Amino acid sequence: MYRIAAMATELWRIAWFPLLGALFAAAVQADSSGFVKDAAIDHLVDRPAELFDLQGRTIRFSPKADGSYLVETLAESNLVSGGRMLEDAAAEGPWYSKGWGVKLPFLFPFAGKNWDHLYVNMNGNISFEKPESEYWPERNPWPDGGMCSVAAAIDARAAAGVEPMIAAFWGPYQNPSVSQVMIRTEPYGMLVTWNMTRAAWGQAVLGVNTFQARLFPSGVIEFAYGRVAERDGIVGLFTGQPVEGKLLSHWQYRGTAPRADVDIDSGDVYDAGTVLDLAITMKHDIPPLSESGPMGYSAWFRHDGRADQVALNLSDQPSSSCWLGVSPRTAGWRIGGKRVDLYVSKLLIAGAHQCSVEWSASADGVPGRWVNSGDDAGQFDLGTMDQGTVRFATADEVHSGNIYEAFHYPLVTKVSERLLQSIYKQFPARDDIAIVFTDFRIDDLYG
Repeated sequence: MYRIAAMATELWRIAWFPLLGALFAAAVQADSSGFVKDAAIDHLVDRPAELFDLQGRTIRFSPKADGSYLVETLAESNLVSGGRMLEDAAAEGPWYSKGWGVKLPFLFPFAGKNWDHLYVNMNGNISFEKPESEYWPERNPWPDGGMCSVAAAIDARAAAGVEPMIAAFWGPYQNPSVSQVMIRTEPYGMLVTWNMTRAAWGQAVLGVNTFQARLFPSGVIEFAYGRVAERDGIVGLFTGQPVEGKLLSHWQYRGTAPRADVDIDSGDVYDAGTVLDLAITMKHDIPPLSESGPMGYSAWFRHDGRADQVALNLSDQPSSSCWLGVSPRTAGWRIGGKRVDLYVSKLLIAGAHQCSVEWSASADGVPGRWVNSGDDAGQFDLGTMDQGTVRFATADEVHSGNIYEAFHYPLVTKVSERLLQSIYKQFPARDDIAIVFTDFRIDDLYG
């Protein structure tokens, strides 16, 4: 059973304690007086723990002609030795997301292209167009991100073609002065070995993690796991290859728009592998910013009594936002002709019932230039939908699109309203402040 300690009291009782640490210590000491209340929160655990279970194994991805991969998990892990150490001084980016550019002696096929150059990143992954340090600001997990939310951000961005990635065992690791990354390149393949210790961002550091990625000119990719101490991380291929989506919902605009640049034709929701594709189709080609000024396109995702916005704002610096989960609150997006596609990872909404989407287009700052669908779109149910992710421990099948697994501790809601409403259904609301502590580790990079 999952339980929390809900520390609740009148303000005068905490006036003596300037720091929360002292407050918590006082709460524990005063437990017999009812200062700390013990409460079950099983119903607030959105997803139970799914901890890393690939130690001593090898995962092999063999490419198929249509862009999919045959995924196989082998019951041994023979790490190949050798290579040169990547030096800290040669890395690009800040200490928490360093990366090294690597020239390949062969062309490597991935994400629909052939690459002769890639980036090996400290955080247990390989990127292509840029080092991870340049992607990091667009999906920064501060302050409440976890493995699930980071995986969801990479999933959505890769689905939009923004961030293809090979994640051997993504996690926030210590600077190379503490950890080591080794690389070996030959005409027959590239070998990367990470010997990493997690960054002490608030969670207990469990030990050293040694794992390896092997890339071959044929496009075959292997991950091998030696000794892995940490129990959470992200593993897989974020190929960005499109998956033909199944239509879940269609809305047709029948009103009159004030101007052509906000005149929506329709809104559609597609099941596209690991993501949902929220597509807004306009009646006219989307004009350049120089002609229309800043524009906004939004999908309000309604589920189980809540409404969360997924949006794209076009200005000098286009930006997306996704309020379906916690940090990093970002969505993938594409624009082509008349259509805007917003991509949302199913990790954020798996199991949601009574879903519908409200669509809007607006010209920011210009009164009257706004179209909204209202809540008249058809409902759909995600409760029994295939999440699209993989269980690598038992994998032996072909997969398309993004192919990954997020290993994580229990995912507990961080919506304070849900948490406090649950507490006050169990205990009288006689306090002025409530601080909640779990007695188990949750999916939270920062602890």
